[in-house]
Amino acid sequence: MKALPVKAALATLAMTCLAPQPLNAQHLQGVSDKEIVRRQENLLVGEKLIAAGDKAAAEKDYETAYTNYLDALDAIPGGAATKELRAKTVSKFSKIALLYAEKLIADGRYGDAERVAKTVLLPEYDPSNKAAVRLLSNLEQPDYYNKTVTPQFAASREEVTKLLYEADGFFQAGRFDLAIKRYEQVLNIDRYNIAARKGMEQVNLEKSRYYGNAYNETRSRLLWMVDQSWERPVHRFQSGRSTTAETQTRGGIRGTEATMAKLNRIIIPRIDLRDTTVREAVEFLKQRSRELDTSTENPQEKRGVNIFLKLSPGFQGTPPPDMNALPPVEGAAPTAPAAGGSADTRITLSLTNVPLIEALRYLTELA
Repeated sequence: MKALPVKAALATLAMTCLAPQPLNAQHLQGVSDKEIVRRQENLLVGEKLIAAGDKAAAEKDYETAYTNYLDALDAIPGGAATKELRAKTVSKFSKIALLYAEKLIADGRYGDAERVAKTVLLPEYDPSNKAAVRLLSNLEQPDYYNKTVTPQFAASREEVTKLLYEADGFFQAGRFDLAIKRYEQVLNIDRYNIAARKGMEQVNLEKSRYYGNAYNETRSRLLWMVDQSWERPVHRFQSGRSTTAETQTRGGIRGTEATMAKLNRIIIPRIDLRDTTVREAVEFLKQRSRELDTSTENPQEKRGVNIFLKLSPGFQGTPPPDMNALPPVEGAAPTAPAAGGSADTRITLSLTNVPLIEALRYLTELA
């Protein structure tokens, strides 16, 4: 009999636990406030994504714009307050998505293009978009797009476009060699590229025009030099000079010209002087000039060239006369400079087939 009250108590407790409890109004207000804050934050995120998508679309970066618009639609909360903003975003998203799909097709990424078009047609975005439906229909046709274009081929095509652009820039700047190099790089990628061949033709025409102008300039300069050489010097006259002085001057000029002609005409087959004094070297050259002078067949006429030393001021005496040589003429024969040495200065000289005037020049330089 005592068990019945216990069972009744347990039943009463169970009914109390199962009965609905009254909701806390303060708790409901907190949940509502949190939801409002979350929606506002999502709205701000969506607006930032829309701004980023607009910037990418202006720069024709369709992939980035497509991603930003898609993320913005996922972030913007539903409801009457955001209905207009969402509709504008859907319109931008659909337009950019189709442009992005066309770029994927051009790059040979047909599967990715199909996925983008199907995303546009999802119920939460733009299920009635006719352009997306038409693009999917074209992708299903085997002959509408050239599906032999692979991503690798598309990448090389972009490289070709870049090289052609650089080549044109070099051509406009007059850097023809670099332009030709870029065109050759294009032909290494695409050997049948017509644009590269036409560009090379244009560069070659400009180079030919330049070389034609260079030829004309060089020719005109050389002709000017030839014409200038026809100008003869004007004789200078000095008042008060006697006829005798003029006669002596003309005779000296003629003697100098004759001596210089001999110095250039006499060729010495070999000169081999080892530790020889300057005086001995001069005597050797005088003797060889007599032996090798073929300007006259008459042995009675004077042969060779009279060569004498201009010794230092400390030298006493005069060089012995040479009765068989030409008399000295003013300015006729080179002389050894005295400042660098004396008649006993020793030299070593070895020459072959050298004119007498060059032999004298080497001798004076060594002495």
